[in-house]
Amino acid sequence: MKNYYKVLGGILIISAVLVFWWLILGNQPTDQPECKIDSDCALVYIGSDICFSCNTSIEEYKCLPFKEAKQIEEEHLKKLIDNNIACEKCLEEPQHICTCSNGKCEKIEKQLTQQVIITTDKTEYKQRDTVKITVKNNLEKDICYLSYQGSVCYETPYTIYQFSSGNWKYISTGLVVECPQVELPPLCNELKFNEEKEFIWDHRGQASIGKYKVSINHKEDIEEIKLGNTKGIKTIYSNEFTIK
Repeated sequence: MKNYYKVLGGILIISAVLVFWWLILGNQPTDQPECKIDSDCALVYIGSDICFSCNTSIEEYKCLPFKEAKQIEEEHLKKLIDNNIACEKCLEEPQHICTCSNGKCEKIEKQLTQQVIITTDKTEYKQRDTVKITVKNNLEKDICYLSYQGSVCYETPYTIYQFSSGNWKYISTGLVVECPQVELPPLCNELKFNEEKEFIWDHRGQASIGKYKVSINHKEDIEEIKLGNTKGIKTIYSNEFTIK
């Protein structure tokens, strides 16, 4: 009889230990990615206004896993129905889309077709990473991306900006040893239709933790730029990215 109680006591102790560890481990956060592909994410309105308009700030939208975004949309629709509110629909397409980056849903600016675009390979970098910058010509014509005036002193034709104290501020990307002291005409780097060019920004040891973006200047009339005509130069900006 004593052995019976010993066995029963042992079983109860083991069971209690297993339940304890199950409760502990069951409440631990998982490292499972929230997405694998872009379609796993959705852009959803998270602002306070019941009827949001085309003028709604993009900050009031968030990219979330599809199921979570769908649940928020259903809750928002229920509020409208319960309050018998009919909102005017916005006919403008959103200028941002969702992408899956490193297992997380990220909000990025939509890059329209039929234009020159500049993008980075990721939206989040560590300080030991390099940033791959891609410029692609989606126009149905050849163009120039430019190094001009004083920027011919620089090794690269792109410009890096950091967000600081509420403003975007220019950051130097490194100077060539012998920099001309006179203002020079633009340097035309031809980029053919549907062609893309990649650059690597090695910011290691240069950039601090923060938010960044890249810009590049281009002109559609190659012959004019070769003649020194700087009118019609356009500046385009990349998606924003962070260095942590």
